[in-house]
Amino acid sequence: MNADERTNSLRSDVVTVASAPSPAKSRVANEALAESLDRHTSVGSLWKMEGDRIRCFACGHRCLIGEGRRGVCKVRFHQGGRLRVPFGYVAALQCDPVEKKPFFHVHPGSDALTFGMMGCDFHCPYCQNWVTSQALRDEASVAPIQEVTPEQLVNAARESDARLVVSSYNEPLITAEWAVAVFQKAKEAGFLCAFVSNGNATPEALDFLRPWIVAYKVDLKSFDDIQLPPTRGHARSGDRNDSPGPRAQAVA
Repeated sequence: MNADERTNSLRSDVVTVASAPSPAKSRVANEALAESLDRHTSVGSLWKMEGDRIRCFACGHRCLIGEGRRGVCKVRFHQGGRLRVPFGYVAALQCDPVEKKPFFHVHPGSDALTFGMMGCDFHCPYCQNWVTSQALRDEASVAPIQEVTPEQLVNAARESDARLVVSSYNEPLITAEWAVAVFQKAKEAGFLCAFVSNGNATPEALDFLRPWIVAYKVDLKSFDDIQLPPTRGHARSGDRNDSPGPRAQAVA
C-alpha cells in the first residue's frame, strides 16, 4: 500500500460503528471503557496482512495481531481481517503556548490547539498523562471522551486564534490515522501541524505523517536508560513535558 493509497483509505466519514464490534479476546482492565473506545474506531492504514494475522506499523513494536486480539497499545485491534484504530473523538483538548509542547522557535509566542486520545505503546509508571495513556491497562486510567470531527477541531483552533494544531498527550503514533485526518483539514485551513511523541516510530508511520507536519518533537524521558517491564517497550525514562493541565477545553 503506497502513501497515496494509505491517505485515501482514511474514512473521515466513518466515526463510529453501528454496534460494538465483537469483543476482542485480549485482556483489558476496563471492559466498559473498551466497548466505548471500540465503537469509536475506523479501518486503519498502517498495517498489512501476514497470513491470517495483521502486522501493525503504527509503532516500533510492530505487533502481529491475530483475529479478535489487540496490539500492545490495547486500542488497535484485528476484526474481520482488518485493523481497527481509534477515530472520531478526543480525550484531551487544550489551547496553550507552543513553547509548552515544547517546541523551540516554532512561531514563538503563538498558541497551539493540542488534542489527544487514549492509549500508549509504553507503560511508564511516572506518566503525567496516565489517565489517558494507560487506558485499558489500568482500571484507574479513565477519562471522558468527546465525539468530534476534524472540522470541529479546526473550528476550535480558529476560534482560539491558534497557529498550530498538535497531536499529543497520549502516544499519538498509535492514533496516527486520526491525527492525519485532522491534519488534512487543518492544513487546508492554513494551520501548521505538529506531533509530540515518545519517538518509538516506524519508517512507515513517519512516511505517513511526513506530508502533514512541520515539527516532530520526541520526549526526553530521562538521562538514564531503563528497561520497562516485558512487552511494555524500552524508553529513556522520565516525565512527559506536555500535559493538558487542569483545564479541559470543550468543542462546540
